[in-house]
Amino acid sequence: PTGDPGVKWSPGTLVLSGGEPLLRDDVFALARKASTSGLRVLMTSNGSLVDKEAALGIAASGVSAVAVSLDGAKAGSHDGVRGRKGAFAVAVTGVKRLVERGVPVRVLTRVTSRNVDEIHGISDLAHQLGASAHYVFPVAATPCRFRVEASQQLRADELDRLGRAVAARSARSSMSTVLIGARTGG
Repeated sequence: PTGDPGVKWSPGTLVLSGGEPLLRDDVFALARKASTSGLRVLMTSNGSLVDKEAALGIAASGVSAVAVSLDGAKAGSHDGVRGRKGAFAVAVTGVKRLVERGVPVRVLTRVTSRNVDEIHGISDLAHQLGASAHYVFPVAATPCRFRVEASQQLRADELDRLGRAVAARSARSSMSTVLIGARTGG
């Protein structure tokens, strides 16, 4: 608080991420406490633990939006990127459950050479599922904490193609599609 009655103070945003924040027994209590204290609460999830009860808990605890990773337009590609069979099905189901409860969902996609040609399909799927936004994170070959095989890092021509695809998608959709910097593979 500033002490000036004409100035409104905003405490900011709390992002519950991980790993997977739904593994915490107290995640809904934390979200509720933060949201009732004036914080904007966001959550990231891979969607695997978003059952009906979790979706209800998220909605009831004051979470403003949940970001769910979706790295392929189909099971084979998403599961391949994630390294886990069945990951696509649970992510899609999680998004549906959140949307059904009125929780805004933002789809996050980490783009490598493995899934760069699916960006339109992933965006279309995010839109069909009811996501409010699609955030696209390209992985390029510069040092960072995200380790990706050199063969999966985007080349300059792939980055250019991705940028054009995201711009085209943004121009023709009511859903926000945003290219976020270059995530790097290191």
